[in-house]
Amino acid sequence: MKIRFSVNWPSNALHIMDCISGFRPEPGILTDYDDMYHLTRADERKGRQFLDARRRHVVALDTAFNCNKYDNALRIAATLPGNEADLFLGAMQHFRDNSYEYYRSQREMLRRRARALSRSKKLLDLEKMARKGFEFFNSSCPEEAVVHLLINTSGGEYSGRANIHPQNTIGNAKELHVTLMPNHLETSGKDVISCDLDVDCHEFLHSARRLVHPVQETRFKELTGRDDGIIEESVIDTLCPGAALSLKYGLCKSLSRDFTREWKIPAVTDMDYEAIVRAALAYKLYPMTRKWLQQGKTVFQDDYLNTARKMLDEIRAG
Repeated sequence: MKIRFSVNWPSNALHIMDCISGFRPEPGILTDYDDMYHLTRADERKGRQFLDARRRHVVALDTAFNCNKYDNALRIAATLPGNEADLFLGAMQHFRDNSYEYYRSQREMLRRRARALSRSKKLLDLEKMARKGFEFFNSSCPEEAVVHLLINTSGGEYSGRANIHPQNTIGNAKELHVTLMPNHLETSGKDVISCDLDVDCHEFLHSARRLVHPVQETRFKELTGRDDGIIEESVIDTLCPGAALSLKYGLCKSLSRDFTREWKIPAVTDMDYEAIVRAALAYKLYPMTRKWLQQGKTVFQDDYLNTARKMLDEIRAG
């Protein structure tokens, strides 16, 4: 799988609006924008209108803005039902000039990181690591992956997303797209680059989960039920970042601290409940994932998913 890195306006235009509206809060970007342009009540109103449409069409809009030129993405957004298209496009137009100026102020740092990632000797390790991860999900590995770099002003915090339909047909995708908010944009040290690549692989594997054969997709849903989302996240957490595949292919120097201690589960009402349950499940699953990788098995073999579901039930039961 060939991996390339892209810095572009459509991806970041949607990202900036997601931050301004609160759809995907990134406090640093909202603070920067307010400092530069002083958000008004009219801005807040437009942000709410954007948010109403955005919540209903997450994957469709992520796909439109990460796989197309800006004007084409707007044409796709214009097909949203009812008045949602007008509200969404009106908000995008309202913020466009300031958002583009802000993007340009950050663009060179993103381009430097994209070049550093493209030149990294670890890129070949990432390609091998991704192929191994696709095998673990018994999924067809695409010919190409595109990583869209997004503005990140939070320093050491980083994240990625894979809410983008792979291009071409499900089960035979030739190209997949993910996003990355790279960490520590002010530097390009080896550890920072390896960390970004490790996060990229986590997002690739979400795509791997979605590219399984329809029969296996049905089986995954049957075995995980309404908990398919948290089980998918926990399984991938045991692979990367900072986990089994990361160690195997040298994308990290040591196992993540998340796997070195038991997790104490808080009350269901605790705002971190789901995140801690996810981490606790990954902790319990990690030894089994390592064994499966060593034996060349997939998640669909020998009760892996059924065991994961039982572990999750035990964690929630306390």
